[in-house]
Amino acid sequence: MATYHPGPEYQKSSSFGRRVHPITKKATGHGGDDWRAPNNTPIRAAYDGVVKDNRFQYNAASGTGWGNFILLEHDIDGKTVLTRYAHMIERSPLAKGTKVTRGQQIGKVGSTGGSTGPHLHFEVIENGQPINPSGFDFPDGEAPAKSGGWSYPFALADGKEAPHVSAYVQAMAAAEDGFFPIGANSLWHGGIHFSDETGRALAQGPLQLAERSGVRCIADGEVVAYRINKTYPAVEFRKNASKALYSTGFTLVRHTLVLPQSTRLKAEQADLSQASLDDQATAAQVEAATARRITEDDKKAKKDSGTAVSAAETLVYYSLYMHLLDWRGYRADTKIAPPSFWKGKRYYKVGSRAATDSQTAPPHEEQAHSDDASLQDVDPSTAGLDSLDTFRYGLEPAPGTDPFDLSRLQVPEFPGEPVGSGGEAGDTTPADAAVPVPAPPAVLGKGINIRRGPRGAKLGILAAGTRFRVAEIKTEKGAQWGRIGEIIEGSVLPTVVEEAVDPAATQGWVFLRDMETVFDEPDPLDQVVVLEQPVAVKAGDVIGQVGEYQPFGLARASPSPGMRSMLHLEVFSGGDVPGFIGRCRAYAATLPEDERTHLVLEQGVTLVTPTQADLKLAVGEVIGPAKSSPGGAWIKVSRYQLKVVDKSTLTGYDAKTNRYKDGSIFTGWYVNAANERTQDAGKRNVYTRREVHAPTGQECWVEPASVPVQAPGSPLTVEVPAWSAFPLQLANAKSPPSTQQRVMARAELDARVEKLTAVDAEGKRWWRVEAHRETVGWVREKDHPKTRWESPWAWPGFEFVEEGGLRPLDLFAWQVYQRGRSMMGERADHKMRADKVRNSSLHRKVYELLDTDGDGNLTPAELKAAQKSPMLARHLQHLIARYESEWGGGMEKWTELDRMMLRAQGAEWSGEKVRIEQLQWWDAAKGVKDFPAGLEVYHFHPIGLLSNFMGARKRSCCQITVELLDKVLGKSGPYFDGGPKAVHQAEFARIAPNVHEMDKQKFVDLLNAGLDKFGITGCYHRAHFLAQCFHESDHFRTTIEYSSGEYLDPGRHADAEKMGNTQVGDGPKYKGKGLIQLTWKNNYQRFSDYIGHDFVSDPMAVATDMKNSVEASCWYWRFNGTVHKKHDAKGDINKLIDAEPNNVTLVTLAVNGGDNGLAGRKTLFNAVKKEWGLE
Repeated sequence: MATYHPGPEYQKSSSFGRRVHPITKKATGHGGDDWRAPNNTPIRAAYDGVVKDNRFQYNAASGTGWGNFILLEHDIDGKTVLTRYAHMIERSPLAKGTKVTRGQQIGKVGSTGGSTGPHLHFEVIENGQPINPSGFDFPDGEAPAKSGGWSYPFALADGKEAPHVSAYVQAMAAAEDGFFPIGANSLWHGGIHFSDETGRALAQGPLQLAERSGVRCIADGEVVAYRINKTYPAVEFRKNASKALYSTGFTLVRHTLVLPQSTRLKAEQADLSQASLDDQATAAQVEAATARRITEDDKKAKKDSGTAVSAAETLVYYSLYMHLLDWRGYRADTKIAPPSFWKGKRYYKVGSRAATDSQTAPPHEEQAHSDDASLQDVDPSTAGLDSLDTFRYGLEPAPGTDPFDLSRLQVPEFPGEPVGSGGEAGDTTPADAAVPVPAPPAVLGKGINIRRGPRGAKLGILAAGTRFRVAEIKTEKGAQWGRIGEIIEGSVLPTVVEEAVDPAATQGWVFLRDMETVFDEPDPLDQVVVLEQPVAVKAGDVIGQVGEYQPFGLARASPSPGMRSMLHLEVFSGGDVPGFIGRCRAYAATLPEDERTHLVLEQGVTLVTPTQADLKLAVGEVIGPAKSSPGGAWIKVSRYQLKVVDKSTLTGYDAKTNRYKDGSIFTGWYVNAANERTQDAGKRNVYTRREVHAPTGQECWVEPASVPVQAPGSPLTVEVPAWSAFPLQLANAKSPPSTQQRVMARAELDARVEKLTAVDAEGKRWWRVEAHRETVGWVREKDHPKTRWESPWAWPGFEFVEEGGLRPLDLFAWQVYQRGRSMMGERADHKMRADKVRNSSLHRKVYELLDTDGDGNLTPAELKAAQKSPMLARHLQHLIARYESEWGGGMEKWTELDRMMLRAQGAEWSGEKVRIEQLQWWDAAKGVKDFPAGLEVYHFHPIGLLSNFMGARKRSCCQITVELLDKVLGKSGPYFDGGPKAVHQAEFARIAPNVHEMDKQKFVDLLNAGLDKFGITGCYHRAHFLAQCFHESDHFRTTIEYSSGEYLDPGRHADAEKMGNTQVGDGPKYKGKGLIQLTWKNNYQRFSDYIGHDFVSDPMAVATDMKNSVEASCWYWRFNGTVHKKHDAKGDINKLIDAEPNNVTLVTLAVNGGDNGLAGRKTLFNAVKKEWGLE
């Protein structure tokens, strides 16, 4: 490991720390090291990473700024580290998201910005703060790979994320074709299809979910190649001269699956949290030696067993998104944003940031424009800092100030109240004073100055909103200027109103820094583009839109787009998949029980049938939930007897539950010695006896659905069957044994409806499942015979099958032979090929699963039926099939089919051959790093791969538990008592009885479910979320704002109508509710649109149902945070944390709009970090 040194051409001229600034001449901190070098000296990356930012920054007022700089993001030992390279002579050509490697040139030395001579300013930034570069060691070698996140390719049609794989299995059941691993044409098929049929359940439309619409990347990775059609090509079928449109456009993404650190190595590491630096250094050497020994042991064991040795515990795989929207489709609707990784032409637009110059008023008008005039002559290339963000309350940092200095913000009294709600201080003009009305001034057009040359004389104004292309770009003193080449839309204004436009202005120069850059047209089109610099993408990023694929049956003389949309999604690897999975399974065998998140129902498992009820609860009997009663298909209840007892025998009365300490429930009746009764509490001292429902000590189990809805403590109105013992017993596992294995993720099991789950007297969960066709019943989470829990790294249920070198001719010949349609001279050849097919392991497995009638022939109906069976669909998802890719290999193997196919399909086959040839791309991608050397690759079912790694409900780290919350929060009493005052508590108990002092475990379960659903899954994400929610909810005391909310009414708040509160009473109605308090009618509407429930009509549901409280807060966190521009967050607080994991101030700003309670939020965040070992 070593610190960064830019190269032999450089000499260090200034170090990190305090110094006298060479321009301001003031003592100040220096956030990096300066390295002197000649102009244009190459600047090289310190380590592998991704371009995070690339722009120009300068403050003319102070003469300071980074000039042209590039910011790289690195993953080093699991932490996000940024490096900045400043004062470059020109902007780096590398776009945001571009992947870079250690030593790669990323720019050239210059002296732009606040600089006194050519040099490189180099910074290392950790946790949002610059640290001394001379003390930071970058690891040797390449950056270690990591698996990253996962995402389904589409959200559900209602905009929600699929909570588990079952939702996708149901959606895919509608598919008409494109099955895995064999298609309706009996050929092996490496992917799955999403078409109009699946679009009814999935959000496949290009504008269905606004900017979230489109095909999403299934895992973290990097785009390595793509192809865009200018317009869809048409395949022509000779019959009737009909044509069908189809897309050859695709995106190819490379991913790396990484086996976590060896558990053996973890087990042999000492706890060094309290060790001295010397001891830690010694331990590091011991750890390295241990790792080497374990590696050598593994190699020796493999060698002894005859297994091939594979040093790397990584697997490179690819996801292919084929048949994407053509360029014509993007041009038809400009709301569809093209992917950022496309190469091509771009044009500029004079947006609001650039349109800061105004025309001059005509000379005859007497107007005071001294301020404006002085601004018009400021050189825009040296004026003001770039604004890093637009804050929640419309505040922008003043030039020369720290945009995140929160001391300048006025923090509102209540969460969600915008700043600046009052009037201007010092306004003493009487309301009825006569004010002279001046003549209306001339309307001054706004835009950006056009100059004769860079920094030259003004020729005119390029009007705001104008779109234009540049003919030439020049860099002057580090600032980019463009010469106008073509005005696409908009106009040129004269410098002075009413004067003629200078003809030279249409080809003049404009400053480009603040222009909006708009993608104009991809270039090249209709050919495979292999990116020299792969572009990093995250799971869930939109990488394209569903395109067109019209079959022969839809062919028309004049076909048009929109007749049949389709996406082919495929996942494949050319690596040693069996070897990698073998290593994974060895690793998984060492994992503790709480890291095993998939329940495996082994072949032969029998499931439990409930016993018959052995009790009947009579009409008139009183029951109530037992103190230890769980939820689910059966609940435990206590039986009560109506009694009148003396008050002196009862103690510990709880007015909120009407219960006494012994469990008796007060009916509300006071009784005197004469057995006279009253409900007048004023007479309770005279009427000294109480009518109660006293527990008999007998408890039993009932089905909630069988108990009539009635007031607590009311006698039963119907007879209710009951069980003296929990109805599910392992001894009653009497279903037929399963003939197949089944795997289910804990997340899927826990998401089942209440009637399909149960909790027994020992607190163990049960789920009603279907193991195979006739094996239906209940399974216990622990101690159930022939079941076990496995880690995703065990790849439970997955198995390898191989094609055995079959060609398309073999498969078609087998089909023809099987159906008895071989011609006289073909039978011997077809029989030989049919036998070859039957002997392949892939054929045997697929037919074992799918050939339901046993005739040895797979029909399209059988293939489609398999997708509708959840069990069969799961089995297919767990196949890893090795065969030749359909995207390469030339046309020879397809020409072999001519004799049979022309006889069977005629013109249709001729057209399909043309389509097959046009769709091939494999050879063009061979230059991609780690691309498979041959066409025979392993194919994974995309949904099977996702469900395996997305299905973990339990977490191996950063678990939120009741114990954790009690410890770090320091709360020994109940949660959500309603507030600090008795009046708050009483009111909260009345309006939110289901939240008031709710069971802590139930709250934690709802919290974890919400965080998983909304993708708030990282350790730092969760730590910040806890710290923010704890403060916003007054230390988990309330889900509703204490104030009346009247301050949010129109007329009382300046932003009320803008935020949707248009009527008096909207303020109280839409005041803050939830853990992070949702405020304003507009936000309730947006949350309603996302969730699919009308919270505008029912806003109290956000406060009175904890599930809604949690989900409203999670929704706000991911979509409505107040920071948008910084780190391109667009309201997603996760993105801020990814960039600056320890910046509580920034997260607080995004949540609260200020720094209210910042110290407390920091304290709790640090406490959670410490507990989770994130220090």
